[in-house]
Amino acid sequence: MRRLLAVVGTMGMVAAGLLASAPAPATASPVGHQLAESAARGITYKGLHQAGTTGHCANAFELEGTTRCTHGPDPAPPNIDVRYRRGTPVTAAGTSTGPGTAQSSNPNPPCYDDGQSGDRVQAIYAHAADVSDRYGSLVPSIRQWAADADAVFNRSAAETGGVRHVRFVTDSSCQIAVLDVQLSTTGDDNMGNTVQELQAQGYKGSNRKYLVWTDANVYCGIAQVYGDDSAAQTNLSNGASSVAGEVARVDNACWGLDSSNQSIEAHELMHTLGGVQTSAPHATKYSHCWDDSDRMCYDDGSGAAMSQVCPASHENTFDCNHDDYFSTNPPTGSYLATHWNTATSSFLSGLDGSPAPATTTSVPASSRYTAVTPARVLDTRNGTGGRSSQLGPGQTFSVQLAGAGGVPSSGAAAVALNVTVTNPTASSYLTVSPTGSARPTASNLNFVAGETVPNMVVAKLGTGGQVDVYNSAGWTDVIFDVAGWYSDGSTSTGGTYGSLSPSRILDTRNGTGAPAGPLPGGQSLNLRATGVGGVPSSGVGAVVLNVTAVGPTAGSYLTVYPNGSAVPTASNLNFGPGQNVPNLVIAKVGSGGTVDVYNAVGLTDVVVDVAGWYSDGSTSSSATGLYGPVTPARILDTRSGTGGYSHKVGAGQSISVQAAGVGGVPSTGVSAVVLNVTVTNPNDGSYLTAYPNGSSVPTASNLNFGPGQTVPNLVVVRVGSGGMVNIYNAAGSTDVIVDVAGWYST
Repeated sequence: MRRLLAVVGTMGMVAAGLLASAPAPATASPVGHQLAESAARGITYKGLHQAGTTGHCANAFELEGTTRCTHGPDPAPPNIDVRYRRGTPVTAAGTSTGPGTAQSSNPNPPCYDDGQSGDRVQAIYAHAADVSDRYGSLVPSIRQWAADADAVFNRSAAETGGVRHVRFVTDSSCQIAVLDVQLSTTGDDNMGNTVQELQAQGYKGSNRKYLVWTDANVYCGIAQVYGDDSAAQTNLSNGASSVAGEVARVDNACWGLDSSNQSIEAHELMHTLGGVQTSAPHATKYSHCWDDSDRMCYDDGSGAAMSQVCPASHENTFDCNHDDYFSTNPPTGSYLATHWNTATSSFLSGLDGSPAPATTTSVPASSRYTAVTPARVLDTRNGTGGRSSQLGPGQTFSVQLAGAGGVPSSGAAAVALNVTVTNPTASSYLTVSPTGSARPTASNLNFVAGETVPNMVVAKLGTGGQVDVYNSAGWTDVIFDVAGWYSDGSTSTGGTYGSLSPSRILDTRNGTGAPAGPLPGGQSLNLRATGVGGVPSSGVGAVVLNVTAVGPTAGSYLTVYPNGSAVPTASNLNFGPGQNVPNLVIAKVGSGGTVDVYNAVGLTDVVVDVAGWYSDGSTSSSATGLYGPVTPARILDTRSGTGGYSHKVGAGQSISVQAAGVGGVPSTGVSAVVLNVTVTNPNDGSYLTAYPNGSSVPTASNLNFGPGQTVPNLVVVRVGSGGMVNIYNAAGSTDVIVDVAGWYST
């Protein structure tokens, strides 16, 4: 590698405008190109030769000794001198201090499928053998710069009503996989050397584009591009078997300029996808465009006169007016409807994330439900359940459930539990899973230090009739209260399930279901649970309720239990003063078809929505659903794109989540699913409602939360059209996570 200037840590301020071409003093005149060589601006033609006027490299360049095409070097923006090496940590250009990532906040791109298969973009950090390897310190930055480039693609797609994300190679944690590649001492001297050495090391797959952050000071950016304007998916830029994986190279002076409104990474990657074809209406002969402002448009020395067509705010977005190289919705008969359109590239995805894991095998639903009066089977504060100490970080404890709390010692497949954490010392989560099975990537409770948080869990039983409870961090007490159990199919004991669209049957704020007014401490409220909200008036053994405490005046708890029974030593909701806390409750119905709701301390309003019911097994019933427990599986995570969404759910927005055919749930014969739904990173107080796809949003809620909170709740929701359920967010925006725990047959 050529050594040009001493190493410094910062650049001059980057001016607006993509790869602007203010001339620098000429040092040589390239043949057939109007941009003079300039070491400072990254304009050098070494390793390139002028192509002819026909063929796939027409009027551009070929890499020396090959027929591989490139548009030639792109000059650095004004006030960027590519001879200066960026220091470590790499700061945003024009700053003197800052973290080791670009000064932007674009989210991670979605990960797709297994992260490896199909056409993808591979991120590479490359350095010559005589250049210090900064891979370890730069990986977080490179991932952010890749996310910035992805944001350019998706922002551009949104202008024509679409979604486009880069299909990066990702690892098992859904992070962009960045390779560390060492070149020879001359491997970074020019583009031809870099491409040849990468291919010699095996980086030449036709199903890959290689986005290479080269720790060198030769170019700003340069990429391969082929002239092929055919519209078909067999286009040379679209993974054709005859074309080795194309390379987009960005040298360190031009890394991470997205915060200056010009992602060089996005520009060079677009070249490898086939932008801009020289036949496009506003194209230059060097695969750029002249209708500014546009990420691919600048005065590239072709002689084309620039024209300001789109505003300067469009500088970091592709295709001014979307008529040359990128449109998700080209008009019929337009250039992009009949020529190569990079928005159709197989290296991009029109999905906002990966689908949930498909069900490969499923066990037929055979379980019937038997409700019991709530009973405590674990309390680490006093030794109930065999443990008298808190659960520590990374610890797992096995809890015996078969033969405890009204659950029979045999014949049970799953148990309905109310799980509560109290006195936690740190932010953490609990996962409940069958003993003897690998711990899933799922959580049941999320909490912060000092919180008392309950959540209903339908837990599949494992070895010996036990379940494991895992704590991620810190120390916490754990309480289990059993509410009922599901048979293993060996007996006809128990009731079948009838799914319903959510319906509000109690709201003490307005007198629905009971006289208006908050429930005082030490008192119970009697609630009619049969003959209301779609629940039949007879033959009902239990009801599925979402119970919410609203506006409590003191820290307290609610207990829901069968009318006619004494208040049990158990709780369903725990809350502090002023907190609105929901929880799912599967409540055994008592005398008169009613249940009682007990409040321990203070005053609180209570809201109850019914979501379903279980027959009592005594007579023939319209409830036909048998339960099928599954090991918990994540089917939605808007933080990573699992389930098809890689963005927060906005105010007044509903998203449709595939629930049938994923996560162990069969694709047909499903009436309802049991989901653990979690909100995280909300920016406002709000609530979520889960409801069948194809139905209108009901007057009901499943989760209530404040800004910044992470709140889980179990949801039993009827499956709607397409095997989907919808999740509605009332206000602000929030990430949503959904783990499936089981399903009911039709």
